[in-house]
Amino acid sequence: MPRRAWCSCAYLFSATIRFPLVASSDRRSVVCRAFQGIGGSGIYAVDMVILYELVPQNRYPLYTAVVTAVVALAFALGPVLGGVITNAASWRWVFLLK
Repeated sequence: MPRRAWCSCAYLFSATIRFPLVASSDRRSVVCRAFQGIGGSGIYAVDMVILYELVPQNRYPLYTAVVTAVVALAFALGPVLGGVITNAASWRWVFLLK
């Protein structure tokens, strides 16, 4: 079950990753980003389920801490790097560099 759910979320995320670049309006761009968010959050949630299936029970806290720290770092650095890219180039480059 986790494999099918992860593949579905990964497909949704990767299938919609370039749509905001060709969106003809801001509304369509926001809708495309919403679908990307659904796919991305599904990937993260299913990754946590898969993690507990792959890791021995005595290592749960360590692996959970590492995964959570990486996600927190991404949440902290993502907007900063996006702002740097947007100031140096165009906002569309943010979607190309994913």
